[in-house]
Amino acid sequence: MLSKEIWIIGTEPPCPRCDHLTQMVKDIVSTLGIQADVRHLAYTDHEAKRFGESLGLQPGTAKDVARIASVDVNWDQVLTLIDTNKGESSCCSTTGAKWSPDLDQALRPCEQIAQKVGIMMTPVLIMDGQLLHQGSVPDR
Repeated sequence: MLSKEIWIIGTEPPCPRCDHLTQMVKDIVSTLGIQADVRHLAYTDHEAKRFGESLGLQPGTAKDVARIASVDVNWDQVLTLIDTNKGESSCCSTTGAKWSPDLDQALRPCEQIAQKVGIMMTPVLIMDGQLLHQGSVPDR
């Protein structure tokens, strides 16, 4: 079986969304017995920037999208969602335990406009050089 290369591009240190996606992918790879190199890259890393440029985008966060596109995000609500989630339904005991679907929902306006303003929004999921998902945590 060929080894796959899976990248999760996110923040460093990982935010709850980026970490949750990384832990979820590692769990799926392990559970399915897939040979894969799972890497978490900071969106500021050269490789992440080069990949984004190949798509005509620059890697960035929801904050970057909100600033560029003047999206009104309730950042106090976002921080409250992170601080109050104790990870009861999460996959992991790391920062990703603070992720919740409500967190992605709060940032959905940024996700919806990110590509239009030239941003490949974190978290980004790439497998074998193909962009699979960006801007939120996809369904397992």
